[in-house]
Amino acid sequence: MRHTSNCKHFPYADDRCLVCEEEDNMNHGPIDPEFHKMMNDLAEDLDMIFNQGLKGEDKKTGFVLLLMPFNGPKGQRTNYISNAKREDIVEMMREVITRFEEQGARNDKPD
Repeated sequence: MRHTSNCKHFPYADDRCLVCEEEDNMNHGPIDPEFHKMMNDLAEDLDMIFNQGLKGEDKKTGFVLLLMPFNGPKGQRTNYISNAKREDIVEMMREVITRFEEQGARNDKPD
């Protein structure tokens, strides 16, 4: 893999970026095989519960299921499955992160 001007770590490098390659290996790819069936089964069940069999644009509720290993190496890839479009999931996650950060700031203030 070669990165030049579109590498966020070394924008002017003409050699491959090991940071990007490592991130690609950690953050992309299919669900880990050990979780694949369970996550697909859970996603199907959640979709049926929340959307009662509705399909496509008729669905009312989107969800994302995230799994991470406890006690795993820092930066270990998170597995996820969803019934929504990726851009909607990104927006949902931004909203949750903002809420968590705001709550953390309030909780960190001395009494």
